[in-house]
Amino acid sequence: MGSESDCCNEGVILGVDGGTTSTVCVCMPLLPFSDHRQIPEPIPILGRAVAGCSNYNSVGENAARETLKQVMAEALLKAGMNHSAVRAVCLGVSGVNHPKDQEMILNWMRDIFPGDVKIHVENDAVAALASGTVGKLHGCVLIAGTGCISYGFREDGREARAAGAGPVLGDWGSGYGIAAQGLTAVMRAHDGRGPMTMLTNCVLKSLNLSSPDEIIGWTYADSSWARIAALVPEVVSCAEAGDQIANDILNNAVQELAVSVKAVVQRLQLAGEDGNGSFPVVMVGGVLEANKRWDIGKEVISSILKTYPGACPIRPKVEPAIGAALFAWNSLMKEVKANGHRYLIVLGLEQRMQEEKGSYIAHTELSIPPTLRKEKVRRKKGALFVAASSVQNTLDELELMKRRLVELEAKQKNIPKEYITDRHSPFLSSYGDGNDLVGHLDRYTSWMKL
Repeated sequence: MGSESDCCNEGVILGVDGGTTSTVCVCMPLLPFSDHRQIPEPIPILGRAVAGCSNYNSVGENAARETLKQVMAEALLKAGMNHSAVRAVCLGVSGVNHPKDQEMILNWMRDIFPGDVKIHVENDAVAALASGTVGKLHGCVLIAGTGCISYGFREDGREARAAGAGPVLGDWGSGYGIAAQGLTAVMRAHDGRGPMTMLTNCVLKSLNLSSPDEIIGWTYADSSWARIAALVPEVVSCAEAGDQIANDILNNAVQELAVSVKAVVQRLQLAGEDGNGSFPVVMVGGVLEANKRWDIGKEVISSILKTYPGACPIRPKVEPAIGAALFAWNSLMKEVKANGHRYLIVLGLEQRMQEEKGSYIAHTELSIPPTLRKEKVRRKKGALFVAASSVQNTLDELELMKRRLVELEAKQKNIPKEYITDRHSPFLSSYGDGNDLVGHLDRYTSWMKL
């Protein structure tokens, strides 16, 4: 397969994880593809950039657009690339909850990238899930950071979500939800509606305030979600110190997060009809990270396993932005894979017709690896190699060549178009310049002279 430098010469992929607190973009080279090849570890990252919030529901459309534009430009700059090198982009952005949200951000991207760039706009849950499944969408992801959402995908394309509608609509398992309940508990204790709690002194000290009355002005001076959610460590520390109110808040968060996962699993039947099937549960977000004694993520998994014993918790080894890049890469490779086999069939047909002056039916189980894409068709050691500078060029050349071959067959033998047959097939596990394409065709392809 090609070297890493070869991949960089063919272009790069951008992965974006756009959250309510921050937005991360990574620039990744096109990786060599094989059904039998492991993703390299560590995954090569050419550039990485961080910016602010890109959830337009939180900061508005203009600010969100500028943040996405800025973070991608900075990642490309650090990678020493420009926009023309980009082959695919996946943006996993919080706040993308409807096709109109996708269309809006897609339009932003079309003003930045050329028309042949493959652009995917998804909820940030897609990036998070892909970070634990090497870019594949199957299973369930639970994100619990400033906000929270549970999102599930089946291999047949069906998807479902639970929570993720924002703090006003009940995302109480989120960092915002936990902290807001902590602030509420302080105010209730202060005015006599609730019991005394350690949260009062802890929160006042953290905010450098002298009285709970001052919390009102602090809260409404800037009620951004991330600012409120930053108080989660105070709730956790009080719970670990034995405060019952803080413990109740965290226990409620655990149940909220667990039930959101269970709702998705049930709707998609990810555990099968009997509920015992295995499926991945990717766990992402600061709220799910372990503390000294309180481990919200562990408690959530424990609750899920009581209902679905086949759940397989995954703590991703890479960040969601890399997951987004892997998703874009997987999607691009699927497109190449679905069309590369047709190209190989056409090349084989053409070569056979040139060598033996005949027409053939081809049924093949081969396809062409993307690393064979060169700048022109050429022969070497009896083999015919693929020509293209991009996936789109491959498809265009394929259609032209197919049309020419069909016309030639029709003229020579009056053969129906359907006699050129192609079908979906796996890639070769490896293929180098020294191998003989004709030999591979003979081993894996049935040829019948007409």
